[in-house]
Amino acid sequence: MVEDWTNYVRVLLGTAEDLVFFMDITS
Repeated sequence: MVEDWTNYVRVLLGTAEDLVFFMDITS
């Protein structure tokens, strides 16, 4: 269960980084 939670957080952080990167490019 702990591994699933860390994987979930890792995916969320990765998605957030991708969004910030995308916003940087478009602006």
